[in-house]
Parts: sequence; C-alpha cells; structure tokens
Amino acid sequence: MNTYKSLILSIVALGCFVALRGYTSQKAEADSAPLAAGYAEQYTFRIAGKSIGTQSATLVSVNNGRQTWKFSIDLLVPVNTQKLSLKQDGTFVLDKDGFPLSLDTTAVTNTMSQKEKLTFGANGISTEMDPPIPAIANLIPVTGRPYLNISNLITLISLQTRANFAKQADGYVLPQFSGNALRQISFTVKPSTDQQVTGTGYKVFDGTLSGPGIGNVVNQYWLSTTTGEVIRLIDKGQNLEISKD
Repeated sequence: MNTYKSLILSIVALGCFVALRGYTSQKAEADSAPLAAGYAEQYTFRIAGKSIGTQSATLVSVNNGRQTWKFSIDLLVPVNTQKLSLKQDGTFVLDKDGFPLSLDTTAVTNTMSQKEKLTFGANGISTEMDPPIPAIANLIPVTGRPYLNISNLITLISLQTRANFAKQADGYVLPQFSGNALRQISFTVKPSTDQQVTGTGYKVFDGTLSGPGIGNVVNQYWLSTTTGEVIRLIDKGQNLEISKD
C-alpha cells in the first residue's frame, strides 16, 4: 500500500491544513503568564462561513514545566461532491521549553484508521504505527531540537508562537517535525507587508511551512501583542476559516 495512502495524517490532515485558512475572534489571554493545568481552547473550522468542525485541546497536567495535553479534531470536509470525515484524538507531551517528548494519536477517516506513536529522544524520533507502514523507519534522525507540527492542530502552532513571543518583532524560523509527513520541516514567521487589517491586540505575520513533500505553504497569522498566541490564521487563496472560540 502506498505510504501516504496508509498514513492518514499525511494525505488527509496535511491536505486539510494546506487548504484551510483561519479566522478567530479577537479574544486573547489577559497576560503572558504560563498556562496552568485545566487551560482549554477550541478552534472552529469554517468553509464559506459554515462550520465544518472543531479542534480542541486541554492542558491536563504540568509537572516541573512538563506539559501533558489532550486534543481532539473532528472535521467533515467537502471534497468535490463528497464529504470527508476526519476524526483525530490523542495526547502530546512537551518539555518546559515547548519541545516535544511524545505523541500518541489515532486518526480515522471514512475508509481508514491509523494509530501513531512518536517518542522524541537524543538519537532521533522513534515511531510505532498500527497498522505498520514498512516504508517508515523505526528511528528517524533529526537535526537539532524540532518543535512538533500536526496538521489541523492549531494549538501546537499557537504554543510555539507564544514561546517565541520575544522574537515577534523581527520574525524567526523554527525547526519542526511533521507528525504527518514524518520528516523535518521549517516554519518561518515574519511581519507581513499587509498590515491594513491590523487592529487592537494583534499584529499580522506571514507564516510559511516549508519542506520536502509539502513545498511552501504560506498563510497569514494574526498574533496577539500580549501573548504571541495565534488569534487568526488566513489562507487568502481559499474561502476557508479557522476561528479560536
């Protein structure tokens, strides 16, 4: 079976992320204090103003800075004349600096199901797939310490822009590991030349995901001026929205 047909997270979730743009309410956290256990957030996905589903995440525990999160994605995406169902649930664990320690997730579409476990270590990223995917190595080497990227999981991106809030004015490049394509990519954030939409509480940035298998995916991010969190994400080429409730 073709690797990317078997790996739902690549052909479905990544495809949805590339296509979907984001809109969020202009609600930001009151300050930039560290997030505490019990914090929860939700993003609503819209096409032409109509909801197609949500992504939610809850910070379950914090232990010496180590964060354990649970997340859920539930989308019903129009594809030509069909509707593609994508349900994904799981847990990810981050260290005190926001870098990933593990991911345990299951994704289900209309026709397929895939379980994935990733463990981030000093020698690379170990993988467990159910059903197994022969083309995927048991240990994937990476350069440096990449952040984690999961398509449609906007919370992960928002945690990273929060963590790099101090660099916001000049922009920055973050190494990431795609849990969908199972390879290293990069995320570049820089002030947008399109500031006509800038308003109170946020500034506009261009965010580019780059890497083998995904090319360059450019979206517009509205980042909070108090926390750095994502409060709006826009793909100008699509009439699609993702909104933080």
